[in-house]
Formats: sequence, C-alpha cells, structure tokens
Amino acid sequence: MKELVRIVRPFGRISGEVSLPVSKSLYNRIIMLNAYCGELDNDVDMADSGDTALLKRLLGVIKENKDSEQVILDCENAGTVCRFLMSFLAARNGHWFLTGSSRMKERPVEPLVSALRLLGADISYCEKVGFLPVRIRGTKLQSATLKVDTSVSSQFVSSLLMLAPTLEKGLIIEMQGDCVSESYVSMTLSMLKNAGIKVALKDNVIHVSGGSPDVVDLQKEPDWSGAAFWYCLVALSARGDIFLKGLNNPSVSLQGDSIVADLFRSLGVSSEVMSDGVRIRKRFHVPGITRLRFNLQSTPDLVLPIATAVSGLGYGALISGISHLQYKESDRIRALITELRALNINVDYIDKILAIHPSTVTVFRPVNTYNDHRMAMAFAPLVMPSRTLDIRNPEVVSKSYPQFWDMLKQMGFELQWK
Repeated sequence: MKELVRIVRPFGRISGEVSLPVSKSLYNRIIMLNAYCGELDNDVDMADSGDTALLKRLLGVIKENKDSEQVILDCENAGTVCRFLMSFLAARNGHWFLTGSSRMKERPVEPLVSALRLLGADISYCEKVGFLPVRIRGTKLQSATLKVDTSVSSQFVSSLLMLAPTLEKGLIIEMQGDCVSESYVSMTLSMLKNAGIKVALKDNVIHVSGGSPDVVDLQKEPDWSGAAFWYCLVALSARGDIFLKGLNNPSVSLQGDSIVADLFRSLGVSSEVMSDGVRIRKRFHVPGITRLRFNLQSTPDLVLPIATAVSGLGYGALISGISHLQYKESDRIRALITELRALNINVDYIDKILAIHPSTVTVFRPVNTYNDHRMAMAFAPLVMPSRTLDIRNPEVVSKSYPQFWDMLKQMGFELQWK
C-alpha cells in the first residue's frame, strides 16, 4: 500500500476527458431492492467502488449462510452498507452479527435500531448502546407508523423505505428533527416510484404501500458526487476545460448532488450539457470575493470540494447545514478545519457554520486524509495554487472512485508514489 502521493500540476491549460464511477448511492439502492426481491447473487466488477463491492460480497455471504448458528458480517467503514443491511437482516431468517471498523463503531445506529424494534425486530447491542456491533435474529416484521430522528443521517429512513414494500401494509414514517441529506431520501423515494411502489410524502410524513418492486428498469448513473472534484479542479484553474463523459443532465438525474453544477457557477465554472456528457469550463475569476453563502444540509458530500475550492480561490464564504458531517467516514468538520489551517487557510467553525476567510494556500506538510476518500479527492485540486501537493493514504479513494488518480494522470498531472 502506498503511503503518500506527490501531485505535480502541469504547466499551461488544464483540459481533458474523464470517466466517472457509477453513483454508489444509486447503485447500492438498486442492489438492495434486488436483494429484497430475492436476488442476492452479484458479480463484483473491477469498476465497482469499494462500498459497492463490499455490499455485493456480504449479500453473497448472507445467501450462503442463512442456516448457520451465527454469521459475522463486517461492514468496515461503509455507512450505507451497514444501515441498509440492518433492516434487511432484521427480516431475514438467521442469526447475524453486524460489525464494522473502529470508526464505524463510533457512527450512530440507534434511530434505526429503535425503529426496527417497533416493527418487531430482535436486535441487541453487543458493546456500547446505540452503536455497532449488534446481534440480529431475523424474524417476521409488521407494518407500523414510525417516528425517526433524521438529524444524524438520512440513511436510517432510506433503509426503512426499501424494507417497507415487503411488509403487508407498508410503512408510515414521520421524519423528526432537521432532515439532513434530504436529497438521498428523495432519491430512494423516486426509485421506489420508478419500481412501481406507491409512495406519498407530505409534511415530513412518508407513506409507502406494500408490494413487489419491479427493479428491471432501474438504471445506474455516473456519479455527480465524483464530478464535484473535477468542478473543484476547474474552478482553481486559469482556463480549465474538462469533459465529464457519460454524466447525466442534472435536470433529470435522481442524484441530489447534481446541484453541484449550479453551486460552482458562483465559483466561475460553467456547465454545458451535451448528448454524451457534460463539459465544464472556467469562465471567470474575481479576486477578493468575501460573501459567498452555501447551505449544504441536503448535499453533505459537496461540502469538502466546495470548501477547498473557495479556499484555493482566496475567497471568503459561510457554509451552513454541515453539523452532521461529524458522523461521516471521518469527523469531516474537524478533519477539514485541521487540514485547511495546515495549508494557511483562515477558517472558523462557530454556531454550526464554517467560516472561510480570504487566504493564500501555503503548503507546509502532506495532507492527512483520515481514512476518508472524500478528503483525499477534495484536497487534491489544491495542487493548482500550490504547484505541488502531497496526499497521505491516497488509496483510500477506492471507496468511491478507484480510477481517480488515473484520471488525474491522464490530464497531465505527474504523480509520484511513495
């Protein structure tokens, strides 16, 4: 395993064509809906993200071991894998032990466990209450009306939504608290509708009818979350021009992160939708911008590339709706602030708002990535104002975008592995 990569930017114009991974958020939901329909066999593809490959492998283990005394399922640091499988296992015959990495054991699961218990699930904590690992004895679940805290993660609701059609009378879910990552709930609801399941949402209350989803026509999409890092790179360039091959028109995409095209317009990046992808170009740079504002509560995966783009441009901005980032693959709030300050960026976090002040990037040490794929990819574009940049633990990008470094190299960036 490589411990560090040194990135050296090319001279002149940044241009090229990149391929994006499949949206793991979308694809993992397709895989789970297939699993609820009885299809647990999935071939692992070389292009699969780490999370998707893990989900496929664990479903294979589940299929082969339903009659075993106890089956250990390690979700590593994959939040969607853990939370999606928890609902699935609660309704599947067997004795399951669901665990994860040390970081995953720090990420809450209590709202989902409490909701599943109200449906009749047999789930017990093995260490700290509210966190992995848990022991699950699969049993028949009943329809109910649930109140679910959505202030920590939308994955709890999405997990229950995919379970809902398997219950005789479906589910009614009342979302309570600030609904973070709401775009991902919308994605799940849209997929259920497209699969023929009757759903309704009004005043934070979701009704899902029972039924058998028709998953045949559900389509994978290239990943708008992954596209955000190329938007960041173009924003930090002088005359960047990158073609994002195969990317869907943001107006028809199921992914909430397609809003990245609008968000980066204020950072000087234009988007041209073409028949086979989206071309992004740097249009302007206005020095001294100090009053940009972003609320990213619904799209948390865009926080890091927005923050690094603003920092690299020397702009100032207030970014709100991000407090739940402390529960991600790393504590992204602390990680982001620590690494920006290490690059001479003046940044504060007050009253749940990230305040970035106009600064100049200065490199003193390698960027730490905290075993977080998005930290590595969001900070890589800061090579533009710094000429060279070192990133620790670069292979962490395999979680969502295994080809990221190859794509960067194809555009003329020099990568020195250490």
